[in-house]
Amino acid sequence: MFFQPLIRIINPNQPTPVLLRGNPSDNSEQCFITMVDITQHKKTEEITKTSEEKYHALFNSNRDSITLFRIDSNGEPENFIEANPAATAIFGYTKKELLSLSIKDLEIVAEKKRKARIEVLQSNGKIDFETIIEDKKGNRKNVEIKAVVINYMGKAAIMNITRDITERKQMENNVAKANENLATILEAIPDLLFEVGLDSKIYHYQAHQSDLLALPLADFTGKLLYEVMPENVVSIYMKAIQEANDKGWSTGHQYAIDLPKGKFWFELSVSPIKGDLNKNRHFIILAKDITERKKSEQALQKSQEKLRGVFDLADSGILLTDLKGKFLLFNNWCTEILGYTRQEMNKLNQEDITHPDDLPNCRHFLMNLPKVK
Repeated sequence: MFFQPLIRIINPNQPTPVLLRGNPSDNSEQCFITMVDITQHKKTEEITKTSEEKYHALFNSNRDSITLFRIDSNGEPENFIEANPAATAIFGYTKKELLSLSIKDLEIVAEKKRKARIEVLQSNGKIDFETIIEDKKGNRKNVEIKAVVINYMGKAAIMNITRDITERKQMENNVAKANENLATILEAIPDLLFEVGLDSKIYHYQAHQSDLLALPLADFTGKLLYEVMPENVVSIYMKAIQEANDKGWSTGHQYAIDLPKGKFWFELSVSPIKGDLNKNRHFIILAKDITERKKSEQALQKSQEKLRGVFDLADSGILLTDLKGKFLLFNNWCTEILGYTRQEMNKLNQEDITHPDDLPNCRHFLMNLPKVK
């Protein structure tokens, strides 16, 4: 009788696994036995078994979805042949259900694009891409897939490692939308806008009117204030920045600067960027063009000065009083004729300079004056 049992034999060092092969003699009274040392074979089996155990442990414990499938002769994905627990979680199907489906049943993508991916995968051996899948409940999810060609059970197969990035994509979309809204708001601001650090470095600059710039727009970002502005203007900027750093805001600081189109006036509003607690804190600065306002103020001042000149040169008394007769404004004629200083006149009223006998007429005049039209 012919048989091949596996046994271990004892040698001086350690037991050695051998494969026995026996053949009986013709008279069946003797037996020819051969022993084949299969130590290396057994080690290989143990290494393979350990590797398979590690593979299954990694496969089943991986937090990303892992699925295996093959590509048929027509370049089409076949049904899944393996799926880990994370795959059942992301797709919402049981493992048994998943193994009856293919990636085509789950992915929302045009057929042309799918075929192009498979061609790249077969050519390069791997491909990374983002796509959209639909789970068992019909929920669509953004996923990131790393597809790799592997050898599985002696044949080529595709291993898809799928990660749910729905929350990340939503966050990216929210950030993009917030940036678009911010850009829209910034575009609507007519003022000069700076982002400046405590070190006076300009990190961002925006201007809708190039004629309000002392230098080309590209020359501002990355420069220090004193490199692009006069020293007296930089001093005002840094004073406003320091005030905003101490108080949380600063408004009202004004400066004048000579530009190619003439002298311009600006008023600063400064606010620190919230949440920026670094040593070199950053600030948003709005420089509002108040040139027209300044011109109007100066024109009004000149007009008032001219009016005051005429007012003081008049050869008759001119007074401005409230309804009780208190002097609010008076010209030089009044002080010269009445003999009072301006300080004294500021404390008097109409009755104080009226003769006692004429007080009734004075009071009647003041009482009826508001009724005159």
